[in-house]
Amino acid sequence: MTTDHGLGADASRRWARRFDGFLPVSRYGAAALRAPPARTRVVYGGADPARFRPDPATPRAGVLFVGRLTPHKGVDRLIRALPAGADLTVAGTAGHDRRAPERSYPDLLRSLAAGRSVRMTGAVAEAELPELHRRAAVFALPSVDRTCYGRPVAVRSCWVSARWRQWPAARPSWPAGSAGCRRS
Repeated sequence: MTTDHGLGADASRRWARRFDGFLPVSRYGAAALRAPPARTRVVYGGADPARFRPDPATPRAGVLFVGRLTPHKGVDRLIRALPAGADLTVAGTAGHDRRAPERSYPDLLRSLAAGRSVRMTGAVAEAELPELHRRAAVFALPSVDRTCYGRPVAVRSCWVSARWRQWPAARPSWPAGSAGCRRS
C-alpha cells in the first residue's frame, strides 16, 4: 500500500500504471490522481466497525491522538489546549522530519508536555490500537493551516493506492459506496 501525502497528481500519475487498484479517500482525490474508474473504489474514512467498537464495560477517560509526530499534525496545539486535569495519550512515531527546525518537533512536544498529564507512547502495535481507542473518551485530530514554525500546511486530499494482486488482504471487502464506520 502507498499513501500520497503531497507528491502531487503529476508525480502520482507517473506511478499509476504500477498499481492494480486505487483506494482514494475522496472523489476529489480520485479525480486529482486521475485514477482509472474501473480500478478505483472511494473509501471515505474507512474503519472496521468490528475492531473499533466501543465496549460498555471498558471505562473511557482522557484524550487520544494517534499519528506521526510531525508539525503539520498540530499535536503542539493539542497539548497547549489541554485543560488542567485532563489526560492526553499521544501515540505515534517521531523522526519523520529531517530539516531544522522541524526535526526538533519531538523535543518541543516533550517540553510542552512537561508538568501536564501527557503520556507519549511512541509506536503502538496495530493489534493494540482498538483497545487504545476504546479506552479514550475523546479522539482528537488537530487541523492546522500553519505549523508552529509558521510554515503553511497544504490542505489537499490524500489517496491510498493498493496493489490488490500482490496483497490480497488489501482487497476491499466493504460494499461499493460505503463510507466505513459512521455514527449518527
